[in-house]
Amino acid sequence: MVNLACTINNLTAAQFPLRFLYPRPLKGWYNLNSSDLSSTGMNSACPPEVARLTAPRDVCIVPCSPPESCLGDNRCAFGYVSKAPAFRCSSCAVGFFASAGRCQKCPDSPAAVFVIFALVVLLAAASGYWLNKHQVNIAMLSIGVDFFQVLAIFATSGIAWPPAILQLLRVLSAFNLNIEIVAPECLVPNVTWTQKFLAIMFLPVVVGAMLLSIFLTQACMKRVRGHTDRKKLWSHSSALVSSSLVLLYLLYLYLTRTALDVFNCAPTNPDDGHLYLQVVFEDCALPNGVRQTMWPVATLGLLAYTFGYPALVGFTLYKNRELAMQDQLLRAKGVGNDKLTNPNALELRKTWGRTYYQFKPEFGLWVLCVIFRKFCIAFSAIMFNRSVNFQMAACLLIMFLAYTAQVQTRPYMSPGEFHVVLELHEAAALK
Repeated sequence: MVNLACTINNLTAAQFPLRFLYPRPLKGWYNLNSSDLSSTGMNSACPPEVARLTAPRDVCIVPCSPPESCLGDNRCAFGYVSKAPAFRCSSCAVGFFASAGRCQKCPDSPAAVFVIFALVVLLAAASGYWLNKHQVNIAMLSIGVDFFQVLAIFATSGIAWPPAILQLLRVLSAFNLNIEIVAPECLVPNVTWTQKFLAIMFLPVVVGAMLLSIFLTQACMKRVRGHTDRKKLWSHSSALVSSSLVLLYLLYLYLTRTALDVFNCAPTNPDDGHLYLQVVFEDCALPNGVRQTMWPVATLGLLAYTFGYPALVGFTLYKNRELAMQDQLLRAKGVGNDKLTNPNALELRKTWGRTYYQFKPEFGLWVLCVIFRKFCIAFSAIMFNRSVNFQMAACLLIMFLAYTAQVQTRPYMSPGEFHVVLELHEAAALK
């Protein structure tokens, strides 16, 4: 006791208060009850469970997400800032945008990135129109697009990818028509995740309205030119249906993952007793928060896109399975693009042909297996959000099972297999 008193007496007036400082958070942690002058309002963000454990001390040290955003002693890493309602260095600073739950530096010229992305989309649309007009078989291209779409979704898995790999995955996200690749927060200040979410959910509606306007314009032009035959007046309606189905197929994985993000709530590590929305790091139970306000829109998106689109495709193809098989046999013969050679299934080819054209006649419904694989990969991110390693293992298992099923059945029909398909069909017909 005497030694302690002597030690305290030997301290200067400036050194004495330093013996009674509050605990200072280490790297990956944040004190929501800091005595800093800039900490006004942080007390309300302290989880009640943590506040109860630390009472009566006004200390609330909680984990950060991502952990690297906090450097310790309530200092944020480069690109991160603390803002209400969560604080904890969970927001992106000016000049940065959120991607896969982390803050990334904005490109030097956001407008140029947006223009390049728009040109790529227009080029892809023009190429698709040309290939469709000339009846070019793009089955192999379709497999490649599906692969790149699945690969790009891994960028949002939460794994600390090397910068080069992460940049590659972002580039591949263009195959999902991912608008985040242009970093809208960098181009338009104060863009929130909620606004981006609504834009993504209503993207098919907007594009569908544009296609419908083009469709009606063509009908009006035909009417002005003197066409009165109703069939000729609406003959381009099949192109409208086909284009809409292709759009939904390309957007399926992106729309499903975005809708499921609203339900992606997970605890911090270690757990502070609350669940947080991973895309914005906000308490999922926060009144009028992102999850509480957006879950009806997300539910509607899941019903319309995730389940409604494949249900419509499955019902239509199953109902017309014999016509689809007949159409594929004609395709293998290199005919069927006119009423003379394809009197029964020509209209089905024009409208729904893009959903089954790459498969053999007996596998017309295989597109549902491809869609189901995409759904499982998107769902695994929500189901196993507490463990990134297990999430990747689940995705690997899904891909392995899909690959095994494809190798066993060989559902795709390439031009080199046309004669084989016809021979097998003739042999089956003679039995």
